[in-house]
Amino acid sequence: MDCEPPTYLSYFSMIASMCLSCITIAGNLFVLLAVYQDPYKELRKPFTVLIANLALADLTAGAITEPMAVYFTYQEVQGSVVNDLAVNITHLSYFMSCTTSVLTLSVLAIDRYLAISYSLWYKCHVTLSCTIKICMALWIMSVLLSLTYIKTGYINFAFVFANTAVLSTACVLVFAYYRIFKSLRIRTIQVGVLHEGRSQRCERQKSLLLESKLTKLYLMMLGIFLLCFVPSCLFIYVLYCCSLCDCYVIHWLRDISFLLVLSNSSLNPILYSLQLKSFRRVYKSMCKCWKKNRVRAVMGQGT
Repeated sequence: MDCEPPTYLSYFSMIASMCLSCITIAGNLFVLLAVYQDPYKELRKPFTVLIANLALADLTAGAITEPMAVYFTYQEVQGSVVNDLAVNITHLSYFMSCTTSVLTLSVLAIDRYLAISYSLWYKCHVTLSCTIKICMALWIMSVLLSLTYIKTGYINFAFVFANTAVLSTACVLVFAYYRIFKSLRIRTIQVGVLHEGRSQRCERQKSLLLESKLTKLYLMMLGIFLLCFVPSCLFIYVLYCCSLCDCYVIHWLRDISFLLVLSNSSLNPILYSLQLKSFRRVYKSMCKCWKKNRVRAVMGQGT
């Protein structure tokens, strides 16, 4: 770019990145610890493993991308030339976490579709080990795809990313939503019509209620994804196509697009806490354990 960004924009981006980093790291660490340390074994399911994979991608953004963005914008405020290595680390971690996030959201959509539409097949074939292998494959794909940024540059890669990963994910999510909604309606009608014993009907209703809650969480994640990524993609289109845009406008679009995508990483953990009772139970259990350990440590120091 031919001109430096305005100082107030650099300060705004630096403070926003700092706040997002703190929220993202704390929230996603809680999610990962909850899945790992779950004493009730309620979170050891394929769906929550995918949630943990999404949290790991978001944690990458919070622990690497956002602190590097703070350094990047601080250097802009100081008028210093930003090291190419720092720029590459910022952008690579950004694209890697974003790619993993959108791919994981696609797999979550497929997971919900299979769980609702083919529940018996899902219970028999979709296992924890299978889900973990899928998560590992997603990370490998994300790393390989993100490395192409080095040759294409930020704006070109962001444009390709918006037209491939984000657009294809949005299509998968919308299609999955339609199919899930249709399958849920059919299953709800079946529960009411089938002539089963009371215990069997209660079991079916309980299972359907759980799947409905998980699907509601997924739909809220879809809403936040679209809310953050769609405006960001529109800004990327402008950055790529507008050759006559003012330099300051380009800086604004670049920073807002960047912050919008990163804000998605900080909002997801809040959703899990609000929507899933199993996560809240584990959080309470973890807090109680930490308090007990702290009391024991204090008492041990006193003696």
